[in-house]
Amino acid sequence: MLIRPPRFAYNPEILKPSRKLKERFIIETHYLPFELTLYRQEPMRYVILYLHGNGSSSFEGTLFLPPMPEGVGLACFDFNGCGNRA
Repeated sequence: MLIRPPRFAYNPEILKPSRKLKERFIIETHYLPFELTLYRQEPMRYVILYLHGNGSSSFEGTLFLPPMPEGVGLACFDFNGCGNRA
């Protein structure tokens, strides 16, 4: 039997980066069968797809934005049953 930690439900406002990071990143939300948030930089050569652990959420991916090198974007989403995705 798998013991699952509780979901990390959060206010989506915390996914918005600070004003300083908004100067570096263009934030896009794409609605696929799930909600994907893409933090883009111009020009963007690479994208890191952040896959969080069990019982976590896409919020953890935003912690990688400050040290992100130029030209690299970050894509985050919540797996079904994790974060805000029921």
